[in-house]
Amino acid sequence: MTQSYTVPDSGAADAFGALGVLFICGFYIVVIAVMILIYWKIFSKAGYSGWLSLLMLVPLVNIGMMLFLAFSDWPVQRELRDLRGRGGYVSTMPPPGAPPTQQPMTPPPPVVPTQPAPPTQPAPPPPVQPMAQPAPPAPPVAQPPAPPAEQPPSQDAPPPPPA
Repeated sequence: MTQSYTVPDSGAADAFGALGVLFICGFYIVVIAVMILIYWKIFSKAGYSGWLSLLMLVPLVNIGMMLFLAFSDWPVQRELRDLRGRGGYVSTMPPPGAPPTQQPMTPPPPVVPTQPAPPTQPAPPPPVQPMAQPAPPAPPVAQPPAPPAEQPPSQDAPPPPPA
């Protein structure tokens, strides 16, 4: 006769399992969003609609889209070629397929020898001064008495002699 034992389930394993599934789903959503953003920029810079980046989520279609981007003539390239053909675009670079142009070589300017500067000795560090003791506070200075105020000359006094 066989006995079976049952272990009571606390639900903790189910909670951790659900948390793991949520973490993995969140991670995939972030990766997909970053992938769409990257391909959106690529399609936009090539001159196509950014919405084509959503096709990169479809299996096998994404491989076809990558081949299309790699080997097709982009709208940006067609516009640049048309502008160059009409003379509306002035480039400092030669057009693709043109032989490279070489600038005539000019000799470098002559080097004038100079006297080497005499080696300089680093300045010696300033001497270290011992820390001075703080001076004792000065005694309070008495104020000299104020000079008497000048009195206006009286009416009876003779005027001062001219100088």
